[in-house]
Amino acid sequence: MSDEERQPRTVSLKLSAALIARLDGLKGEYGLRSRGAIVERLLNELFAPEPDQSGEALPPPKGRAASPRPNPMAPSMSAVPWCW
Repeated sequence: MSDEERQPRTVSLKLSAALIARLDGLKGEYGLRSRGAIVERLLNELFAPEPDQSGEALPPPKGRAASPRPNPMAPSMSAVPWCW
């Protein structure tokens, strides 16, 4: 990776108030102080190689994206009210 690729870049995100509140809620849990640091950590977790059974990280197969991981920002099914 070149020095240019390692340099942080600034991006803007348009997020709902609910997502911003959830990001803010993760600050204490992750011990981070900024929303940008939270987003960076979540993206690193999302794109991290998956470990194989021996605990070694494996890259995704060529031509295929990494398998999806649970979304830490998505509400759990237990939080969804059931309507009958």
